[in-house]
Amino acid sequence: MKNESQNGFRDPTTLTKWTKWFLYAQIALAVVAISSNLLEYQLFADFNSVANLFDQVSNAVVVVLSLLMAVLVRRIQRMQMARVGTE
Repeated sequence: MKNESQNGFRDPTTLTKWTKWFLYAQIALAVVAISSNLLEYQLFADFNSVANLFDQVSNAVVVVLSLLMAVLVRRIQRMQMARVGTE
């Protein structure tokens, strides 16, 4: 064969080129995978922070509703006392 060298083996140049290209492709895929994992981590961290925000908002809503209920109860008590006083 014309690509065979003196010791009986074929020329490894093509195999070397393919190997290099596959290594480059593997490096590129690794970079894409790492980037994807970082984005996924950031997404889950954002979900967690949104969940914490909802918890804080719901706690604030509970506090505001509790205050409004206390004011309402106090007004009802005053109205009842005023009714009893006028009777």
